[in-house]
Amino acid sequence: MTMELNGDEIDDFKSIQTSNLIFSTPQFFCNRLMKAAVFPQLSIGIFTLIIIDECHHAHRRSVYNGLMSYYRLAKYGQDMDCLPQIVGLTSLPGLDEVRDLTSAKDYLHQIMANLAVNNLSVVNRNKEELLQYTSSPQKVFLSPTPRQNDTLKNLLLEAMAFVESKMNSRIVSEFLTENQDDIWDLQKAISIPLVQRTDILYLQWLTEATRKVETLLYKNFDAILLLHACLRHLKLYAECLEINSLFDTDHVDVIMKGDVDKAFDSQNATTLEIVYKLRDVVAEIRESSRTIEGKTDIQVIIENIESNYKRLKKCSRFVVLVKTRAAATALEMRLPGYLRSTYLAGLQKSLEEGEDDRTRILENFKNGEHLCIVATSDRCKGLDFPSCNMVINYRIESDDKIIIFQMLGNVGRNEEQELIAGTSTDFGTEKKNIQQQYLIAQAIEEISESNIARDIAIAEKNIFEIEEIIREAEKI
Repeated sequence: MTMELNGDEIDDFKSIQTSNLIFSTPQFFCNRLMKAAVFPQLSIGIFTLIIIDECHHAHRRSVYNGLMSYYRLAKYGQDMDCLPQIVGLTSLPGLDEVRDLTSAKDYLHQIMANLAVNNLSVVNRNKEELLQYTSSPQKVFLSPTPRQNDTLKNLLLEAMAFVESKMNSRIVSEFLTENQDDIWDLQKAISIPLVQRTDILYLQWLTEATRKVETLLYKNFDAILLLHACLRHLKLYAECLEINSLFDTDHVDVIMKGDVDKAFDSQNATTLEIVYKLRDVVAEIRESSRTIEGKTDIQVIIENIESNYKRLKKCSRFVVLVKTRAAATALEMRLPGYLRSTYLAGLQKSLEEGEDDRTRILENFKNGEHLCIVATSDRCKGLDFPSCNMVINYRIESDDKIIIFQMLGNVGRNEEQELIAGTSTDFGTEKKNIQQQYLIAQAIEEISESNIARDIAIAEKNIFEIEEIIREAEKI
């Protein structure tokens, strides 16, 4: 019997007892293992084999590593004799930790210790067969003409700095100090990362910080309301930064005008300053729009799409990846009509609205009803694009490269190209990614030929001991 965990705890528990094969997200799996007091028969020891896809995420405080903490607790804390075999799958390990060969090997050792695996395997025997289903697209670098005097960008960055300062204001600091025992993890969640505001890490921080703050909105404290408003405004400004690069000023003006109206409708005494700042930014954008010059990036993207379309006509299939949903939806509407472009919703949105719509879009792309899909990079994770012959990465940075690498293995083989549109900084990042991929490949080769079982066992035991210290501290 095969089952998929559906979120109902009692039904899930009954089905687990009678199923041979179970499909689940790591978070659902962890949630069920947490209910040991309610369902004492449910433990990680009842499973024979656990296969973890995207296993390179098993590091730090990720949910993947959280799942493995139950394995370590059963192994070392409960002396459980019967434990499942762990198999991790990944197309490309993470690159962020890689600086040289030593750091690449250390990173792989850490992931293996977190997963309690002793052997690292790569495809060798069936490599030729594997290559029949993958591709290595030609990389073409596009360098849109930068604006010499980007007044709008400067206005947005200045506004973001102003809003960030409000997140460190006295009302927030006092609230964090007075309630540090109850919301000890909020301070970490709202700590602004030391990266550029156009960086994908900044956007990820905004999403995660917003989720955390929204769990506390019920408290209705002024500081929480202020933080929530600040994060919403920062997200708006970040989206407008990308819209500004892609399009002309009018697109930014339209997006911000709607948010100004919403902000004034929901303002209170705490959020008044950032709302007025938004109003002033919109006014300044309209005033300075006449002086903003330079060829917008969308023109460069469209020129390359049209060139490819002239060669392949109805056989053309394009996937354009951007950073933000706002940019994706705006770009979909601006691309030539003959492409019949569509915006691909993310997995979470698909789960909320129904997976059928997502499946229908992919099927329509395959049969030619849509010749172009526009999405953010995370939305394409794990999807197959067998008909695609051009992928355009618009300023995609290092954190997205695993997703892009996976997707390029799933595009078609019809003269495919990967176009990378960005600045000289983006191209420097791409060069670094290539170097890191080489180091990872070299590290994989050396580790796969080594016997490191003893080192992994020691490292795994050390991880458990650290987790035990944390668990004891949380009881105090």
